[in-house]
Amino acid sequence: MGRLLLIGALSGLFALAVPTAHASERLDVNASAVRLAVNAGTALVTYRARGRTIHALVWGAVNARPPSATIKQVRFRFDWSGGWKTRHRLVWKTLRNRCPTLRRGPHSPIW
Repeated sequence: MGRLLLIGALSGLFALAVPTAHASERLDVNASAVRLAVNAGTALVTYRARGRTIHALVWGAVNARPPSATIKQVRFRFDWSGGWKTRHRLVWKTLRNRCPTLRRGPHSPIW
């Protein structure tokens, strides 16, 4: 009985010591009509939420590192104004998508 208690306690400590990995960052909830365009390291995510259309520029997480307790991770940067805040122009109006069109098959995920 004491051995099982010790194993359970050690397992709990190991579970607390493992850092969590974040595979993505949430832009919003309950979004619809989501579109993605990518050009030269900048992504434009266009979607509808709360009754309005939102154009979010996302960039900066190129060459992200594996999780580490000592080295800071590369983070995404966001511009919720469609480019006006960071580039002083509405980038969302002129950003040309350089990604090929996703061909959806019967088992393709819908994002």
